[in-house]
Amino acid sequence: TAVYLLHPLVGRLLGTGSLSGYLLAFIPYLFAFPLGQLLIADFRGRQRTVAPVIAQHIVGVGAGIVAFGVLAAVGAPDTGAIAYWYAPSVALVAALGPLVVRRYYGDGAVSWPHRDALETLWSYSWPLLLGGSFAVLLSNIDLVMIGYFSDSVAVGEYRAIQPLRTIAFFLLTSTAFLYLPIASTLYEEGRTAALSNLYKTTTKWVVAGTAPIVLLIALFPVDTVVALFGSDYEGAAVALPALLLGMFGQTLMGPSGVMVKAINQTRAETVGAAIGLAVNLVANLI
Repeated sequence: TAVYLLHPLVGRLLGTGSLSGYLLAFIPYLFAFPLGQLLIADFRGRQRTVAPVIAQHIVGVGAGIVAFGVLAAVGAPDTGAIAYWYAPSVALVAALGPLVVRRYYGDGAVSWPHRDALETLWSYSWPLLLGGSFAVLLSNIDLVMIGYFSDSVAVGEYRAIQPLRTIAFFLLTSTAFLYLPIASTLYEEGRTAALSNLYKTTTKWVVAGTAPIVLLIALFPVDTVVALFGSDYEGAAVALPALLLGMFGQTLMGPSGVMVKAINQTRAETVGAAIGLAVNLVANLI
């Protein structure tokens, strides 16, 4: 509702009138994405990784690439880009949704969760709700501020290199998928020594596997950008080392964000995200 009501204002603030139409096009995405994440969480809790990976990253992304290619070829690249963003979430809902519904509601019976369960879920989740909101701003405030202080060309250049930041924590994200249910089990069983060893071992392997490629790209940012995107985006290379090394700091800390969830200290993540957002705002202004 807020996006629908405020989309003309956002377009005016960023000096790009056409942005308003894109915001309207993505309103259904605000429903499709969280539905897909809920389905992933169901499989994650049962330590099953194959089905979500196939649905989201192979079928979904593959369909998105095909859709973008076809629409771009017929002269509609903007529509193709929107279709690309929708494809993974739509694939998740279409592929995993029926499996979950059939498993839990195959007999047609729907039971309301017990009040204690709801209270536990809420007390665990409300700090993550705030922290997640901060994290969304933290991940995108740089683009918004570039759009406000500069122009759409600068936004396009920076947006091209922004996905490269995931190189700094792609191993961390991969291990985090199963780390949470395993760490939660160890915590509930009181096996603190095993939990500590899991954290240390995971951090060492993730840092060792990520550091070489991060350092290589940070040392040769111009060559990387030109090779991947062409010489038109060479101007964005100046931001790449700072972006990549900054994100690598997250990897150096290991799966700390997942760990605080596993040990039921979700408020710590909220505080950390709030501090990070404040620092990011000041750093972007500078």
